[in-house]
Amino acid sequence: MKKQHYLAIFFLVFMLAVVYKVTSSSLPSSAQPLELLEEAIDNEVPVWLLFHSNTCEPCIEMKAVFNSLAPEYHGEIAFIPVLVSDSANQDLIRSYEIRYIPTNVLVDRSGDVESLWVGVKTQSEMIDILDSLSGGE
Repeated sequence: MKKQHYLAIFFLVFMLAVVYKVTSSSLPSSAQPLELLEEAIDNEVPVWLLFHSNTCEPCIEMKAVFNSLAPEYHGEIAFIPVLVSDSANQDLIRSYEIRYIPTNVLVDRSGDVESLWVGVKTQSEMIDILDSLSGGE
């Protein structure tokens, strides 16, 4: 009898995982960076946009710094990764005139570009930069 209960629970959890995967993959993730940027600007939240790819080594290195710092600044700065290979991000890429990757764009509370650079910075360098950005204008 216990075995049947475990199988039923396993089946239920498995089905929930499948439903989650199907519904989350059907969401319009390609429009998400632009929507997140607009929402952050509307709420006067500073933004770190990271334009990157999943194959370039400097991008991977910068994305690791980006991902490690995001939880520390949750609610203070919006961290928005922008995958350059996603065709839905082309308007955003054009609007910031992205030519090389990784490109980092820091947007202040009013929606103005505070800083833009290409390349990798260390975690400690980024902490100094982000502390300045989150401190206001």
